[in-house]
Amino acid sequence: MTPFQAVLRVTLRENFSLRRMLGSSASKSKKMMWFVVAAIIYSLGTLLFGLGYLFFQLGSALSQMGMTEMLLMFMFVYSSGIAIMFALFRANGGLFHFRDYPILAPLPIPMWKIGLIKLIVLMINLYLTTFLMVSPIVFAYFSFGDIGFWNILFLIVGFFFIPMIPLAVCSFLSILVARITAMFRRSSLFNILFMLVLFFAVMYFSMSSVFSGEENPFLGQIDFIAALGASYAPMGWFAKAVHRADFLSLVLLMVTGAAVLGAFAFVLGKTLKRTNTATMSTRTSRKARANSFEQNAVFNALVVKEFRKFIGVPLYALNSGFGLVMMVILGVASLFVRDQVTAFLTQAGIAGLRPELMLLAFQGFCMATVYTSAISLSLEGKNFWVIKSMPIAPFTIVTAKTAFNIILGLGAAAISTILFTIAFGFSAGVMLLMVFVGASFSLLTSILGSLINLRFPKFDFLSDVEVVKRSVGAIFGLFGGFGIAVLDGFAFYGLNQILPFGWSLFLVGCANLLLSMGLWLLLRRATENLFMKLPA
Repeated sequence: MTPFQAVLRVTLRENFSLRRMLGSSASKSKKMMWFVVAAIIYSLGTLLFGLGYLFFQLGSALSQMGMTEMLLMFMFVYSSGIAIMFALFRANGGLFHFRDYPILAPLPIPMWKIGLIKLIVLMINLYLTTFLMVSPIVFAYFSFGDIGFWNILFLIVGFFFIPMIPLAVCSFLSILVARITAMFRRSSLFNILFMLVLFFAVMYFSMSSVFSGEENPFLGQIDFIAALGASYAPMGWFAKAVHRADFLSLVLLMVTGAAVLGAFAFVLGKTLKRTNTATMSTRTSRKARANSFEQNAVFNALVVKEFRKFIGVPLYALNSGFGLVMMVILGVASLFVRDQVTAFLTQAGIAGLRPELMLLAFQGFCMATVYTSAISLSLEGKNFWVIKSMPIAPFTIVTAKTAFNIILGLGAAAISTILFTIAFGFSAGVMLLMVFVGASFSLLTSILGSLINLRFPKFDFLSDVEVVKRSVGAIFGLFGGFGIAVLDGFAFYGLNQILPFGWSLFLVGCANLLLSMGLWLLLRRATENLFMKLPA
């Protein structure tokens, strides 16, 4: 076995083994492992079923219009969109600034082969994610299209070439941004701001589907995707190759995709050493300043440490913070375009509710995406032994991580509630009720996240992506928040059948507080039993 094959084998095992995906704590127990797997399958199944239903309706409508081929363009656009997100959020950490570079660099392997290994891992992750997300579209196309052997074969082959061009182009853009921001001391902050601007720009251009007035939001995207297909040749090649079994179109798609990705791989191999060295260095100020030491309360220092970690890891901030930004942006927008905000909330699947409830439902969704307490302990990684050996009570450390999540979620929710109150003319009593329910929800989800992270820590990660997006803590923290939001909705509906609006909302908040107290006791007990036993 050559050194390249050995490193590739180890890298694939480390990235795609069940133990690494679930975490060592879950993989040690078969019952726990099957429970985690079942929960992940259930979560994915629920998501895919919802998407499948919408795309099946879309396929039925397109079939009646004789436009079934449009489903293939939807598949192309969504596959390319996932590739763009992968490149922007993962390429810098997966290709240009990976943690094991100091270990791999001295090995007797050409640098371009190391880059190829990292690219293979990124592509496998991309293909797995894309396959899951576009499978409902493929199902709809198979249901309404005239499918034969060559259609299926060309679809399978074309699927692997769809993301090559956007991945290569946006990966190059990602490293360009990383190199530019590395010139500043606050490079992580600049990186986060750029990604947020790009993310909301994409959201803005996709808002046409939300305000289209269609019951199915995908119907509003037909004109946009048709125009995109007319201007982007590979998109038309893919649709023509699959729908009409056109071999020449498939060859054009394969050649262009492989050529662009091959060129990117060549450049990556040539610049890998230089980019890793540049992005691993830190730019400091030339100004000389006298050192100053300040004493802070232990708890406050721990919370500040969590904030610095949040800002210092762009992927962490973007995944756990975009919901916060969405709440504030929608709150500000409601001051100027209240009718459009109402239309957005109506089209988001919460139509027919009072404005206060629609806004609370939106806030619940956004606060559920703030799951720092479910992963912050894992992000300590190899440095966990440091906080473990500090003369600080373990429960104080866990409480600080919980408090940081509450500060993030509740702060944004309170600001957006005040803005909504001004825009929609809510009374002071309604505003206080909304803040109370938001606070109780944030408290409950934050404590639940800390409990999850204690039960399912993941310290042996190679990149932050493993913890932030693929760990058990991230999955359970995110969907646990969604589950609590749904339960709160059902509880309010039941109470509102017999009680006025205000009392129903107040009792939902009280129920959240009671559950928080119970989880708080469980968290204290779990911290005492598990914290010092966690592997340092």
